[in-house]
Amino acid sequence: QEIEEELANVKHNFLLLQVNSKDRIRQIYQGQRLKMLEILLQSPSVTDFLDNLYYQKLLVANDRRLLEEMEQKSKEIEAYKDKLAEQKEEIAIIINRIDDQKKLIANEHSIQSNLVDKLRTERESYERAERELEKNSNSLIAEINRLVGTFASTGGGRGTGQFSYPVHARISSPFGPRRHPIHKVISFHSGIDLAAPNGTPIMASDSGVVIFNGWYGGYGKVVIVDHGKDYTTLYAHLSKAIANKGKSIGKGEVVGYEGQTGYSTGPHLHFEVRKYGKPQNPLNFLQ
Repeated sequence: QEIEEELANVKHNFLLLQVNSKDRIRQIYQGQRLKMLEILLQSPSVTDFLDNLYYQKLLVANDRRLLEEMEQKSKEIEAYKDKLAEQKEEIAIIINRIDDQKKLIANEHSIQSNLVDKLRTERESYERAERELEKNSNSLIAEINRLVGTFASTGGGRGTGQFSYPVHARISSPFGPRRHPIHKVISFHSGIDLAAPNGTPIMASDSGVVIFNGWYGGYGKVVIVDHGKDYTTLYAHLSKAIANKGKSIGKGEVVGYEGQTGYSTGPHLHFEVRKYGKPQNPLNFLQ
């Protein structure tokens, strides 16, 4: 804006010089000034002639100066035009960059908004799954006690009382309260998670009687073994359960294969040890 104002001033001065110069030239060529001969004839004396000639030269010199100023102002105008064009080009580049940044920010905002929506949906799904698992875990107390009572007439389980790991794998989630690393939801984990590749054989932790083989809510495919003395073990999220309900099973025999059925984010075995149907910390029993 400052350059445009300055350019307007230069143009205004240039127009004034043009007007003054045209007037001066018109005076010279239209005979409003006396020619040198006329000056000589009309001059009373040599002194007057020289004075008149001197003033005439001053006027010519002034005209020359005006023309030079016009030429200089014309150059200045062209220079300002070039400068203004360069600045307009720079401004256009800056505007394009700002537009690109606006688009980038809008895109980032859209990505973040979608991510927030995704996380909110995942959190809600996770909370529902945890509530369902907790509900299933609580209902298992009565169900296990009922099943143990049902199979008591057949002799019930006869375990050794020594429990071994059902699969040699890393414990990915321990027993007890846990906090989700992303959703920050706190829930109670009624067993331990053992992470092994999908399809890995899962073995009975101790000998006993299979009192359940089937689907149990968020636990997915489940096998429950009664070991006697009010102890049971539970194997959940199996891809396939092969232990026969009502049949005895020996310690180390395959009850099924690791999977991710039910509410599971990846292949792992959810393993529980229960007494009177209530979850216990498996690490207090495993050898």
